[in-house]
Amino acid sequence: MRVRRKKFAILQLIPKHQNMLPNQLVRALSLLKYHQVEYAVYDLEASLEAEAGQAVASLFAKIREDEVVVSLACHYNYPKLTSLVLLFMYQGLLKGKQIHVCSPYLSFYPVKQICCENMFFHFVEIDEFLVSYSGWPFVAEGLLLKPMAEVLRDQNYTNREFWTHLTWGCRSSCSFCHNWATAKGRERLVYSGYDEVLSLMQTARALGARKFQFADPDFLGDAAYVGGFLEKLTEAGGFLPWRAKARLDRINESMYEKMLAAGCDRIFFGVEHVSSRMLDRVNKGENTPRLLLDFIKYWGTRVQLDVSFLTGIREETVSELRENIRYISRIDKIRGIEAYLGYVILYSGSARKVAFSDYLVAFLLVCNMLPEEWEIGQDFLRRLLQLCQQEPFFGFFILTENDHSLALFQELLRQNKADIAPDFLSDFARLWTSVDGRLAKIVAGSKTTGEVNQKIDQWLLK
Repeated sequence: MRVRRKKFAILQLIPKHQNMLPNQLVRALSLLKYHQVEYAVYDLEASLEAEAGQAVASLFAKIREDEVVVSLACHYNYPKLTSLVLLFMYQGLLKGKQIHVCSPYLSFYPVKQICCENMFFHFVEIDEFLVSYSGWPFVAEGLLLKPMAEVLRDQNYTNREFWTHLTWGCRSSCSFCHNWATAKGRERLVYSGYDEVLSLMQTARALGARKFQFADPDFLGDAAYVGGFLEKLTEAGGFLPWRAKARLDRINESMYEKMLAAGCDRIFFGVEHVSSRMLDRVNKGENTPRLLLDFIKYWGTRVQLDVSFLTGIREETVSELRENIRYISRIDKIRGIEAYLGYVILYSGSARKVAFSDYLVAFLLVCNMLPEEWEIGQDFLRRLLQLCQQEPFFGFFILTENDHSLALFQELLRQNKADIAPDFLSDFARLWTSVDGRLAKIVAGSKTTGEVNQKIDQWLLK
């Protein structure tokens, strides 16, 4: 028996997936097709608008259905949070509609602060929500292959990578990481079954995928468990090339060889900082610069390495930032290594209470998650800053404290203005070029963070 409901509006707000497939959204749409339920997909990525704010406003204005299911299906948390910001910036355009926001990650955040009459949060993925909401019976995965292939084609997802978690959570407690919430209070990881993961990899291959990714914050968090999985994956053969994130203190030459034998072709390491003082500040718990050099000795360029670093750690000095940039520059020149310089976001409530409000960070996070071809207009920036001022929930956009923050941004601006700015500074580029470079001029011409914020208030908020 087919289950029928009124037509759903499926709203996909993840603005930058980095070629990763929104697995749960694809499965949700496949279930809708299988059960012959009418739906319309509104996908922000498909927008043809040139300006970010106009893209969101135009998308919302097209929604005619009364029931809107918002998908935050994504492989990691930053795009989810950016999408939540976009939803709240323009939710007035959805007035009178029933809005269901789906994401298990939101269970770790005080979403009650931002509840409103027509908005409901569901701490499950969108496919689980639709199953429970519609009362559908269980559907074998094999029966979804045909509708899934249609969804991939219809949504132009044919070149995206499938992904999953082998383990969910993390036993480490680095203060900057959004996974701190999954580790806090947990004595163990949450495990996916070997057969479940292998089945998804086989499905991906059957649907034409060429790459696969494990989104575990620490793929090697349980060496015995992952070792058993790698043996089973190697025995199965015919695997897709895959990427994983790992801590440097978890990997060794033996484990590396097992990963290679099972098809690994890309590894992500979080080095974060060359300064041991900064590593201690964020509770990293490993001497990452030394461990990276140890790994390189047996690496043999047999996989691509993605190596990430951070700035904005509390009490980081300009000299320490420069030291970090020099180290990253050397690493980035090694063939087969791509380096990134990111920024700290404080999710911890206690950390936020002693941090100084810095509007620059909210802008930085959101604009870097938007497609590069979109412009950041003045109205979009005004809405964003007002939201972060008015809604306590969005206090996680605070970074470092007082004038340390300004000094670091000014140093990044100087580095960006160099004749040949390194590629790993690209995450900060739009901060300086958007809205005719006005923000860069304010940062460069201010002596204190308070002065920066005062000038931004005068410029945008009054």
